[in-house]
Amino acid sequence: MRRSFPWLWVAVGLSLAVWVGLTLFGQPLGYRVPWLILPVGLLAVAWGFWLAALLAVFGVAVEALLSLPGGVGREGWQLIFWLGGVMLLGAWLSSRLGSELYRAYRRQQASSQQLALLVAALEELSALGDRSELLRALSGVLNRLGEGHVSVWVPEEEGFRLFSGAGSEAFPERLPPNSIVGRCYHQGAPVYLPDVGQDSEYIGAGGSSVKSELALPLLERGEKVAVLNLERSTSFDPEEREGLQRFARAVGQTLSTLAERGEAVLLSRLAATLAVSEEPSSLAKKALAVLAPALGVRGAVLFMQQGERMVPLALHGEAQRFASALERMSYGSGLVWQVYQKNQPLWVEHYAETPGALTEFTALGLEAVLLYPVPVGATKRARVILALGARRSRRWLEAERRMLEAVCRTLGLALEAALSRERTQVLLGLSREVTEATPERVYQELLEAAVRLVAGAEKGSLMVREGDQYRFRAVVGFDHSVLSLASYDETVQETWYCRPLEDWVRGEPRIVSNAPTILATSRQSFTTPMIEAGEVDKIQSNLCLPISYQGEVLAILNLDNLHDPQAFDEDSLGVARLFAAPLASLLHQVRYRRLLELAAHTDVLTALPNRRAFDRVILDELSLARRHDYPVALLLMDLKGFKPINDALGHAKGDQALIQVAQTLFAEQRGGDKLFRWGGDEFAAILPYTSLEGALVVARRYAKSVEQICIEGLSLGINVGIAIFPHDAWEEKQLLNLADQRMYQAKEQGLAVYAGVNENRGSKEGMN
Repeated sequence: MRRSFPWLWVAVGLSLAVWVGLTLFGQPLGYRVPWLILPVGLLAVAWGFWLAALLAVFGVAVEALLSLPGGVGREGWQLIFWLGGVMLLGAWLSSRLGSELYRAYRRQQASSQQLALLVAALEELSALGDRSELLRALSGVLNRLGEGHVSVWVPEEEGFRLFSGAGSEAFPERLPPNSIVGRCYHQGAPVYLPDVGQDSEYIGAGGSSVKSELALPLLERGEKVAVLNLERSTSFDPEEREGLQRFARAVGQTLSTLAERGEAVLLSRLAATLAVSEEPSSLAKKALAVLAPALGVRGAVLFMQQGERMVPLALHGEAQRFASALERMSYGSGLVWQVYQKNQPLWVEHYAETPGALTEFTALGLEAVLLYPVPVGATKRARVILALGARRSRRWLEAERRMLEAVCRTLGLALEAALSRERTQVLLGLSREVTEATPERVYQELLEAAVRLVAGAEKGSLMVREGDQYRFRAVVGFDHSVLSLASYDETVQETWYCRPLEDWVRGEPRIVSNAPTILATSRQSFTTPMIEAGEVDKIQSNLCLPISYQGEVLAILNLDNLHDPQAFDEDSLGVARLFAAPLASLLHQVRYRRLLELAAHTDVLTALPNRRAFDRVILDELSLARRHDYPVALLLMDLKGFKPINDALGHAKGDQALIQVAQTLFAEQRGGDKLFRWGGDEFAAILPYTSLEGALVVARRYAKSVEQICIEGLSLGINVGIAIFPHDAWEEKQLLNLADQRMYQAKEQGLAVYAGVNENRGSKEGMN
């Protein structure tokens, strides 16, 4: 019996009532028969053939009796036969149609119910955080919806591992590649078994109740990550299979969305973490703490190449157990050096079976390994390498590889900034040392910093000019007792440098990356004891930096690598160039420190009085002005265009620019005015007996004269801030602060001279 529909009962009843009424009122047969056929058809559609057939027989008999009052003769039987046949045929056809409609209705109802359940399942799954959580919850969610035995399988090197299961306690832990799950995974398409008993390769939760099996691939961003397997005691209708396939595709889309969201969150967290880190080691430690959990690994290391060793910059998790072995990773040992040389990532699923694997790590149970180069600067070598490891073999997804590329780019930029800050701090520290430490200590610390911070350096030496000879004053990694006895003139050093003289004078670093060439050049330049003490026959690559100051090479920095002919690269040259000007300045300061001490109140470079002299003079002048009641103008001046000269032409040209500015200002100086080198590229002037109007005239003359200075096509300018005693300020500190503020306001507003707004004068004084 099919499902009853109340409206059908009403329609059948009304049709029969009309038929009876027409019959009682004696209407012709042609009017009555349609109202009899209608309820027969409706009964056949709703309740099947037999009930409709009974009504048809009954109706035909009644019509025959009513139509033939004299008895049923031959014509009556013909009528009964004709009308009955038509009605029975209609009932049969209506019954077939009803069956098909009912089945379609049931399929549509089942599909709607299944769709609603699957949508609810997707909503529940989409709220989870990552792939593992979703795959773990998937089997339980579908099992609660009545899908029978549900399991999720993930690929391994030799088959598939059960990731989650529900509905049975008899799931196997692993499946071979030729299983139904394996077929589904390798084909990348659904596999359906209507009768598992007919397939000899069936392996499942088992039990006589299992009749059919459906395996569906789950894709994450187009890549197969798992297989969803369903087993039932009944068959899967085509509509159900189609619905479940769509569900699997929707799960794949959810997996992709979760992966993209996780990647964005990871990069955001990483960027936020790196933004507040200062030192490279601190930065690396925080980065690993973010990356390791996100990538599902329990051990992580960030390596940095320092000479012949890969030094762990930071360790996380289980990697700390390998610390002692990591410290012994000299040049060429381990897979990390392969990544260093090729600058390409290395993905390992079975570490112990990989050529180049170290026994220390295989003994400790290391299995899955990822080594990824972190781009820091322009180099052909991977000087920083991210290493991730796990104890269990795992398959690295393509999406993970793409994510690691973005992660390492972000990490590389942060490390590059951190290393730059570290180099700056080292140079600042050396600058402070100059005024306190002995020259020998400064030389040694300078060299050690260069060996540590210039990529590729293992050993090094510093030769300092003394008269017309260069002598070894600091070494790292070589025999100092022998080298300290050697001295060579500039001609010998130029031969060793083997580059044009212009580059030598300019202080351009050069690289030689051929051991026979290095040895041959050394034999032309140096004595045998020096060659032996300097291990020249072992040097694979050398970076030589002439440290030039105002056209004179004060010292020669040699950095060496004894293992890799390609150890030095563009990043090494970049750091060497960065070091050149500060080192030249430091060596210059060491060389003339005593002279500077004797001239404590004079700026050595410009020969103008310095800040110390200014501090004394300003107090004296203001004291006299208060006593005798006259104005004093204070001018603070900052150069425009100095930094481009310093950056493009070098520190020496920058010094020449400062000297020329000092000379120009001095030439424009009035009698009684006092000029000072305030510091850096800033100058100051104290103008006694000078009001605002007079100060503006002097300041404009200074600005106009400085604008005439041009250093190799680069022009200079000046920004002047003016403060007047006593109109603008009474105390020395207030006057200084006001002049300093106006100097920066002049710079911000693009003015050469700025005197500010004075309430008493009510005007704004400035000059473009």
